[in-house]
Amino acid sequence: MGKKLSEQKEFEALNKEYLLYVTRLRRNWLRHNQVESKNVYEVMRPDERAKVEEKIPALAKYITPLTEAWWKQRGWGVIWPEGNSKTMQVYKLETAK
Repeated sequence: MGKKLSEQKEFEALNKEYLLYVTRLRRNWLRHNQVESKNVYEVMRPDERAKVEEKIPALAKYITPLTEAWWKQRGWGVIWPEGNSKTMQVYKLETAK
């Protein structure tokens, strides 16, 4: 029971760091890949929407390996969900004894 509790506390601390890290990555990427429009997505022209829809998987492609490396360096693995409606999960990697 104690091991699970300590893993949970470790995860919570790391997750706070990770959220700051991924937010910086996302902001930096968006700064260089923003779709220029004065409209919100719901009222964009079809060509603007198409550009936005191209950027979504491009951002995921950029962030995915960086996220996996960040967690792996800290002894954790990542499980990606089937769709974007769910969040990724992390698990503690087994250490060789």
